[in-house]
Amino acid sequence: MNVCGFSRLLDFLNKGTKWKIDVPTVNNSFGRFALPITWDFAEANVVGDRAGSYFLCVERVASGVDTLDRWALKYNDTTINRGSAMGIDGEFDAIVTDPPYYDAIPYSDIMDFFYVWLRRCLFGMSPEMDAAFAGRLGPKWDHEAGDGELIDDSSRFGGDKAASKKNFEDGMAAVFRRCHAALKPSGILVIVFANKNPDAWETLVGALIRAGFVVDGSLPIQTEQSSRMRAISSAALSSSVWLVCRKRPSTARPGFAVPVLTEMREKIRTQMHRFWDAGIRGPDFVWAATGPALEAYSRHPVVRRETSATGQPETLPVAEFLREVRRLVVEFAVGRVLHPADADREDAGGLDDITTYYVLHRDSFGMAEAPIGACILYAMSCGLRDDDLADRFEVLARTGGNSDAGDRDENEEDDAEEGDEPERRQL
Repeated sequence: MNVCGFSRLLDFLNKGTKWKIDVPTVNNSFGRFALPITWDFAEANVVGDRAGSYFLCVERVASGVDTLDRWALKYNDTTINRGSAMGIDGEFDAIVTDPPYYDAIPYSDIMDFFYVWLRRCLFGMSPEMDAAFAGRLGPKWDHEAGDGELIDDSSRFGGDKAASKKNFEDGMAAVFRRCHAALKPSGILVIVFANKNPDAWETLVGALIRAGFVVDGSLPIQTEQSSRMRAISSAALSSSVWLVCRKRPSTARPGFAVPVLTEMREKIRTQMHRFWDAGIRGPDFVWAATGPALEAYSRHPVVRRETSATGQPETLPVAEFLREVRRLVVEFAVGRVLHPADADREDAGGLDDITTYYVLHRDSFGMAEAPIGACILYAMSCGLRDDDLADRFEVLARTGGNSDAGDRDENEEDDAEEGDEPERRQL
């Protein structure tokens, strides 16, 4: 607990902290998954009782432990192993993973901020701790071993974006193949995913198919706090899509685009009705409905189509399949918005992309200010960019704020620091 409290203290005692204007305390540095540039900094009283004090940092950690104790949960003994996912060995009923989010977060770089301090604090505590902190910094990608932290970061490949992207895609496929080998014949792989980047979804689906999995089901679950920094000022989802995957039969044959797309439309129509009736709305509906469509595509090792030019079969790309899925979902959502009394109306009636965006935005936020994250997600679903909507088409107006807004401070004051309002848009 003291170690966790000390890690929290580091977030409040560094040259990235800033004063809060409305209360005599400081804001922590990590309002998002990066260190912001600050022109000055504030220093907290480490022996006091306000934000930035060691006492309050430990108390916040202890309150979480107390909650678990009050719940009196019953659980079996667990075994925790530290190592690469490529080292998975055994025969399991289920594997549950929340994989790296493509190029969104430099996990190991952020880890280094805390690692260098914890390495000193924990030295000599146990052989296991010494082994875990044996390196000078957190683990990065090891080019010689072909293993390590798996993210799309071109700076680790000499600035070569193509090499970084290929390494991430191949690495994801390799990990999923390892999971495939470690699962029992009836075992399941559960993937928790909430990325808004179409490339990230394309990479995930492609890796699953290459590894021999078929998506058996999906369910959007609200897993994120609405007050967290990522929900306020970035394109983050409030629901995570939980994909349930099973091993594809070894006898599975290649599929063809027409029957696969037909099956996809039938499955996604059923699921969209379920999600809508369950009250799922906004960008979460648009992106959560992507999951159910994947079963029709992923049950085949490859999906082919006939080309009009040569008549020879060519592969239907994952990206093109997902674009078709998003188009159907957006049309369904707009049809429900424009014709709420007509339960059988499932399309938008041929609206163009900008009008489609306007209808979705107006239904969710009216003429009030809207968080930038939701605007980005809606725009991407409509095949648009939020910058174009603001600058080129003049549909949106920027209403101030910035993307470096900080989290609530330790005393849970609701007012953000002056100048740190989250970025927003308005029709």
